[in-house]
Amino acid sequence: MLSTTYSLATSGPAPLIALYPHQWDHPRLNGLYNGDYQHAIASIVWGGKVDFATWFSSDPNDIYGIQLLPITPGSAYLGQLPAIAPYFADLQAHGGGSSGNWGDLLLMWESYYHPQQALAQKDSVPVASMNSLRSLFLYVLYAHAAQGG
Repeated sequence: MLSTTYSLATSGPAPLIALYPHQWDHPRLNGLYNGDYQHAIASIVWGGKVDFATWFSSDPNDIYGIQLLPITPGSAYLGQLPAIAPYFADLQAHGGGSSGNWGDLLLMWESYYHPQQALAQKDSVPVASMNSLRSLFLYVLYAHAAQGG
C-alpha cells in the first residue's frame, strides 16, 4: 500500500516548483486512499482515487516523464529525493526505461543520483523519442558527471 509518495507542485505568479509529499495514510483522510496501489508515484491525484496514467498515455515513460517536465539547468529540485531506486524499480517493472519514449528525461533525472551511470547510457536514447534538445540532454549529463564524479 502506498503510504508516502511525491509529486510536483507549482504555485505563485512565477511558478515555484517543489517536491510535495503526499501522506496517503494520514488520519484525516479516513482511509480514502487505502487499497492496493502498486506504484511509486501517483501521477494523477483525484478527489477519491489516484491513477498511474496521464491524460494522453498509459506508457510508463510518459507517466514519469510528464512529472519531470521541464528539465532545465535550474531543475536541481529533482535531485532532492532521499533515493531514486524505488522509482526506477517501479518504472522498469512496468516496462519503462531510458531506451523508450522520453528516455532523455529519465536519464537526466537519474544523472542527479548516478551521474556516471546516466552518462554511460546516453546513446541508448533514440533521438526520435527525445523530449529535450540533444544539446540540453548532453549538457545536463556531462555537467552532473563533472560535479558528481
